[in-house]
Amino acid sequence: MTEDPDATLPEDDLPDGYDEKLAHKARDLMGAAAVRHRSDLVLQSVLDARLEHVEVDLAQLEPTADRIAALIRERWLDLVLPFHSLWRRFEAGGHDRFAGLAASRQWRDVREMGRAAFDMALVSGFIGISAPSGWAYADGLTAESHFGADGLAIASLAMIASGLFSGVPRDPLRADAG
Repeated sequence: MTEDPDATLPEDDLPDGYDEKLAHKARDLMGAAAVRHRSDLVLQSVLDARLEHVEVDLAQLEPTADRIAALIRERWLDLVLPFHSLWRRFEAGGHDRFAGLAASRQWRDVREMGRAAFDMALVSGFIGISAPSGWAYADGLTAESHFGADGLAIASLAMIASGLFSGVPRDPLRADAG
């Protein structure tokens, strides 16, 4: 049974600083309507030639959508796709690296922890655009090697945890260094 993402937590289970209105706005960003809206904005930017390095062949949109739909139906018969994101790459090999980092410090409130998570995802997203063929990262914590996007995500998380991007040495889990 999956949890209902729109369910609210009982009052006594809410973290300090929890704001239901903000949480609802965040959940809305993950909905199909928001994804379609943002996709339409990107497509319109491409069609208006506002994106310098991107173009679209409108004749290929429908065949591409059909191919993707066929692959989804082939691979996920129940049409329940697994959740995937850059964030999940931090958990490659079955290790929840963010949980370990988050447990290593005391957060003032949920917003401070959310800001750190946002910084981590943003930095990792920029770093993890593309890994050279055959590139791997040797994870010093698990002694595992990870390739491609998983390796880049774990490497970037290690860089963040080291304080490389932090303007406050005592607080490495931030990206605000000059």
